[in-house]
Amino acid sequence: MTLWNAFLTQQGAIFNSDNQTIAHFGAPEIERHVMRHGAVMTSLAHTGLIRFSGDDAKTFLQSQLTQDVNLITTAQAQLAAYCDPQGHVLGLGVLFLYKDAYYWQVARDTLPALLKRFKMFILRSKVDCEDFSDLLPRFGYAGIHAAQDIVVLLNEKLPETAYAQHSIEQEGLSDIILIRLPTAHPCALCIGTLPNIAYLWDKLETNGTPVGRSDWDLMDLAFGLPQVTAANAGTTTAHLFNLERLGAINFKKGCYPGQEIIARMQYRGKPTKRMMRFHTLAPIAPEVGSELSVSYGDNRSQSLTVVRSGADLNEGTLLLAIASIKGVEDAQGEFFMADGSSWLLEPMGYALAD
Repeated sequence: MTLWNAFLTQQGAIFNSDNQTIAHFGAPEIERHVMRHGAVMTSLAHTGLIRFSGDDAKTFLQSQLTQDVNLITTAQAQLAAYCDPQGHVLGLGVLFLYKDAYYWQVARDTLPALLKRFKMFILRSKVDCEDFSDLLPRFGYAGIHAAQDIVVLLNEKLPETAYAQHSIEQEGLSDIILIRLPTAHPCALCIGTLPNIAYLWDKLETNGTPVGRSDWDLMDLAFGLPQVTAANAGTTTAHLFNLERLGAINFKKGCYPGQEIIARMQYRGKPTKRMMRFHTLAPIAPEVGSELSVSYGDNRSQSLTVVRSGADLNEGTLLLAIASIKGVEDAQGEFFMADGSSWLLEPMGYALAD
């Protein structure tokens, strides 16, 4: 067990069998209730973290990721993706600069394949890329009053724009950075070393309630943020994941794997499918990448490809799935499963069209 996870265990964290994912903090029903009205927090030890360091780290990443690495500073992180030459997304996550090295937070089960692929292209470049998942603790803090909590409890200000980054220099909290994540309510990604990150946790727990991963993931689900895991890595192109709508692709930078195909879709084509958010009262838990057949209109049907799902706070299931745009338009937002359960199309935190 890592020192960070040992600290969380002392705070009451109940881990799943992987010893990385927090199931809850002892009162799952109460924790879920707090999600509706109060501030919540959870460890992000279940995510992977790749560290890129060395004289050529910036140049190397610029040639590999969809994001313009020149925009990554100590004041600004970005959402970035890594694709194969066919434009299929292999990894997705927040890219940030911390203590003269670049870090990329991705789904943990994609990390081994990503590291292997990166190392194939380093060649003679002065770059080290390594697994830092257990070496740099991270947790999230979010809620309708989260920004005010940070002001009151820390005397610091959470940035107002998505992925903006703020460094804390005060005693006891030095070396801590806060990154504003794009969710419905203010949300901070908190990053730092022990013991300072533990001190920050204790300070924010004054107003925040620790919750498990599934509750935390609902914020990304509601916003419409895809998750690229080992189950769907390399199966879906960037536009189907709405990555250009999420700002994860910079069309002004130079070449990177898949750049020609992604640019062609942006300027010469039009996606016929998109990832969209659905809600159903059915308590289902479909696997990532599975196909769900739904009917609509006059005996018409289409298949939804599951990207991620989770139990809704109130009732039923929230689901992000790739669907035919025309089929959605024809159905006017309502679909039906074979068992008769209804699926409703819901808005996300960003527009799919200008």
